[in-house]
Amino acid sequence: MPQRSVLVTGATSLIINDLIDKLLTAGCEVTGITRKVKDSLRDDIKWIEWDLTKTFSTELTKKYNIIVHAASVSNSYHPFEYVQVNVIATQNICRLAQQLNIKRFIYVSSVLACRGCGLYGESELRAEQIISSVLRNWIIVRPTGFTVESDHKNPINRLITNLKNSNFAILPADTLKNLYPLYYRDFTEELMKMFFSEPIRN
Repeated sequence: MPQRSVLVTGATSLIINDLIDKLLTAGCEVTGITRKVKDSLRDDIKWIEWDLTKTFSTELTKKYNIIVHAASVSNSYHPFEYVQVNVIATQNICRLAQQLNIKRFIYVSSVLACRGCGLYGESELRAEQIISSVLRNWIIVRPTGFTVESDHKNPINRLITNLKNSNFAILPADTLKNLYPLYYRDFTEELMKMFFSEPIRN
């Protein structure tokens, strides 16, 4: 398996941290993008400070094979944040991908990326359109909601807990929209397959 150099946005999230673990195990060199480098960040990868909503950092001159773009805002009281983070940041990371001639660009979008799905969904759709219009070797994934062992607020996890503790369970009111959750480790396993599959042309 050839060594790959991977640049990752959204690198502080639980799901992308699991992906990073898998990438390191596979022998990849991983660099994470963060607004501010802190002591609390993991120390087994490289970090670069870059506010994605601004022009890209001069530090980003290394040749990366792959970019994983997973930074997004899904819940905000400020409508402009959806545009700044989900749209403008995507434009900037795409410009970087073009400049560095990235071999593969993977975007973690959302099943809600569509018209009429609110500011979040429409901003994710716009981000997808930007990627597909300016890049060649791209993969866009639209996962459903994720389930995590320790996430007791997740409606699916609450339902499972209720079933374990009693003979009947009250279906949480917010479960219907999350009836097909994706276990986050399964998701990162599928992402790993995308890293090492044959070259693509979209």
